[in-house]
Amino acid sequence: MRTVKKPGNRAESDAVEVDGKKGAIPAHLASVLLLRGRTRLILTAALLAFYLLVGLPFQEWLGHHSNAVVIIVVFSLAWIWGRFPGGLIAIGGVLVNAYIANRTGVDSSPAISVAVDAVAIGGVAFLIGHVAGILEGALGAKERTAQAYDELEAVARDRMLTITDQVPIGLYRTTPDGKVIDGNEALGKILGLADKAELSEASVWDYYIEDSDRTEALRYSVDGSRAWTEFQLRKSDGSIIWVRDWAKAVLDEKGETAYFDGVLEDITEQRLADERFRAAFEDSPFGMTISTADGRIVRANRALAELLGRPLDDLAGMHYSAFTFDDELELTPAALEKVANGESVRYEKRFIRPDGSFIWALVSLAPVRVASDLPLFISQVMDITERRRASQALEELVRSKDELIASVSHELRTPLTVVHGLAQELNSNWVSFTVPEQKEFIGMISHQSAEVAHIVEDLLVAARADIGKLPISVGSVDLRSEVYSALASVPDLDVELEQVGSTTPVAFADPSRVRQIIRNLLANAHRYGGSQVRVRYASENGRAWLEVCDDGDGVSGTDAAKIFEPYERAHNAVGQPMSVGLGLTVSLKLARLMGGSLSYSHSDGWSVFRLELPEPGAVHVGPAR
Repeated sequence: MRTVKKPGNRAESDAVEVDGKKGAIPAHLASVLLLRGRTRLILTAALLAFYLLVGLPFQEWLGHHSNAVVIIVVFSLAWIWGRFPGGLIAIGGVLVNAYIANRTGVDSSPAISVAVDAVAIGGVAFLIGHVAGILEGALGAKERTAQAYDELEAVARDRMLTITDQVPIGLYRTTPDGKVIDGNEALGKILGLADKAELSEASVWDYYIEDSDRTEALRYSVDGSRAWTEFQLRKSDGSIIWVRDWAKAVLDEKGETAYFDGVLEDITEQRLADERFRAAFEDSPFGMTISTADGRIVRANRALAELLGRPLDDLAGMHYSAFTFDDELELTPAALEKVANGESVRYEKRFIRPDGSFIWALVSLAPVRVASDLPLFISQVMDITERRRASQALEELVRSKDELIASVSHELRTPLTVVHGLAQELNSNWVSFTVPEQKEFIGMISHQSAEVAHIVEDLLVAARADIGKLPISVGSVDLRSEVYSALASVPDLDVELEQVGSTTPVAFADPSRVRQIIRNLLANAHRYGGSQVRVRYASENGRAWLEVCDDGDGVSGTDAAKIFEPYERAHNAVGQPMSVGLGLTVSLKLARLMGGSLSYSHSDGWSVFRLELPEPGAVHVGPAR
């Protein structure tokens, strides 16, 4: 690129600089060769004075050689004025000199000879002037080109200054000792300076808080790594700011640092935002992660570590697949599309803990908008295990309610249908039935009505026990007598009774509730048990106990834990109507309310339900559990 130092006056310039190098034409010599302005007039006057003071006075002495003086003068004038003016001056000068020489008698050449000499000298003068004109044009073109470059450089410099002043980040050039050579307006604002005048007098080293920051910035600038560095500066008003700096050392011909060029950016707000984000991230009560697009964790908080039951240090670098079920690794196509478009998505998934258990979590995933080549995503993980359990429990409750309604409807419809049918038949055709038939019908109505009453009673007991308002009236209860009373409600059941020991067991309990428990156990054996049913009872160690046994298939180990839960049925016997599923639940609650217990076991081909109650004076009645 051609650069030209711009002088104030071209004729008084020290040098012309072409292509970055000093030219061989000094300014005063260029002025003589170009012969412009005052130089042209001064040389013309000097030549005329030379002719008048030397040529004419000594013309007679010089004789014919006086033409040489004329030639020197006219050729010089031709050089000065160039081309046609120079030629005309030469011809005119020869003619004037010939006229003067002829009049003075120095020369008496014929007129034709004088004219030829004038034309010849004029032609040579024209050529000399032409050469001078070519040289003048060349030098003038260089000057015009240099001037154009000067003007372009000035415009570019002004435009660059305007642009740099409009840039919102600081641009600077400093000496190795920190003195500011140049800087834009943004740099002054960052340092808290009012104008560029103050900036030109400033030293950037004065604004560093820590010497280590200055040392690090110098090291990066000099060793060529030119990395961005972040540190704190103290502004001129004493306030502290965070800045990001990038600098490059420019070396001189000796390889030493001539100055530093750099960029300075105020990142205080960004740092504050980062710190707020960091605090919110670390202190969040929910699990938080920053991860790559392929699911590898870059950063996690302590809440997530506690949620997953893993050390926090182990999570960094871990892949989500390490604690995610294989069928839940991939997002749905719709979710992937939303994330790709920069939107956030929410979904539920399970996370596996080291002990093999898992939790349900609600995950919110969104892309992180940062200036990075590596796309990052931020996730919020909220434990919803209890909510899922509650939801499942609610679904199960709704299902159980529907089953309860279906079961109650079924169980009530069967005896009520019998009662209604028999009562209607007796009402319409009473006289057509014999007395034994009438008694049989009435007995069937009584039995089926008792079945309805027992179902309703179980429902009422279950409801009252749940709210703690089930009345219990305790007293001495003969278990054998209550067995006989309960058997009356299941006349179709063939039961083998066995008293263990010689003493009839007597319990301290509510007779009606004991009877209800025995009746439910017998009904359960009749409905789901085998063909043989045995009732054993005894008294030992201050406890009266009773066992209802049957030789049925029994209940598996997993279902055994659920048979006492409301509305649960371990199996449905073929040919038997569906039960409400409350009999065993109610029996267990009643036994506990009376200070006793009810348990199930299966051994040696027998299913055994064992009821234990305290004997009189042994234990008081406890609350429902």
